[in-house]
Amino acid sequence: MPVLKLTKSSVEKLEFSGTRIDYYDTDLKGFGLRVGASSKSFFARKEINGEPARQTIGKYGVWTAEQAREKARKLLHQMDEGIDPRLLKRQTEDESRTVDEWFAHYFTHKKLKPTTIRTYGFARNLYLVSWKDRPLYGITRADVLKLHREISAAAGAPAASLAMIAFRALWNYAHLHLEDPPSSPTRVLTAADEWAPKHRRSDRLLPTQIPEFVQAIKFLRSAQEDAFSMVLHTGMRSEEVAGLLRKNVNLDRKFYVIPDTKNGTDLVLPMSTPIYDMLKRRIELQDGSEFVFKGQGKGGNIKLQASTLKRLGFDVTVHGLRRTFRSLCESLHFPTATIKALMNHSLEADITDSYLDMPVEILRPYAEQISAEIQRLVSVYQAFSIQDHFLEGSEM
Repeated sequence: MPVLKLTKSSVEKLEFSGTRIDYYDTDLKGFGLRVGASSKSFFARKEINGEPARQTIGKYGVWTAEQAREKARKLLHQMDEGIDPRLLKRQTEDESRTVDEWFAHYFTHKKLKPTTIRTYGFARNLYLVSWKDRPLYGITRADVLKLHREISAAAGAPAASLAMIAFRALWNYAHLHLEDPPSSPTRVLTAADEWAPKHRRSDRLLPTQIPEFVQAIKFLRSAQEDAFSMVLHTGMRSEEVAGLLRKNVNLDRKFYVIPDTKNGTDLVLPMSTPIYDMLKRRIELQDGSEFVFKGQGKGGNIKLQASTLKRLGFDVTVHGLRRTFRSLCESLHFPTATIKALMNHSLEADITDSYLDMPVEILRPYAEQISAEIQRLVSVYQAFSIQDHFLEGSEM
């Protein structure tokens, strides 16, 4: 083990030999210089509780010999007290990691169910995206309360709570890497009693479930897939979609009619672009049936059943898709009268009833917005790639 007094002059005289050599300082025990194949780096080395601990200080040229000596003296003092500076450095790095970096590590190293990865990943990209580049431990209780209320106003309390459940899981996972972790800021939601009630289970899809639903119905027969998609995009009742007649679909003017609905009136609704494309394709595929959605029902039309959705893994009724549509309308801040007109859902003695007979062209932009929102949710989901997270932020 070669020794010499590490000074500017002595360090500069050391030549690269093609092999790695450690030189130790004659004055400060534990202070050293490693000469590699093409660089020279200062370090501090000392046993901690009987185990050798070595901490690199930095390269010569970036650090002078005197700067490195002073840094080594501090590191050796920590080691003498039983403190491993490598662990301190790692903890400092962990405390500065962003929410996005922690999610990357969480998805890579934590054993999770595929559905959990999809749900938490989607919640991250849709609801927690504003925290993406913020250090995880910089998120405060005030931040949590503010974002939870914003999500609740836009997408409902269940969606807000799901986002914070994902964040809480991430926070708890990150705690494994800290000696003295702070308590989760999501505790403020308990104190403020703002978690969505667990006993109240909404019979509707959360925004995070919509992309999975759109993908799942692709495994059904095309008529079933299209019919369920139409319920989601339009909020129509299942029997109205199942009984939709070809003669009541006007492709030229892009509207369709539901005659003698549950409210006893004829409902004329605009087609959004995706619904127009679907209805056009369905009619072109038909072989003489009067129904747009031909199936095995008594009259020759399709049957839409909750049991079909359950087999796909969704604990939601067909009417729950109608409620999902209404939630989407509310998240987009549609006027109440517009929502009622789109759904043919009036309330007795409601002052807005007089506005329910809205011209189809007034409703068309709203129909397009709903379809665009569904497509946006699907796009966010598709953009979320677990493989991407395996490639970034996976090292600790």
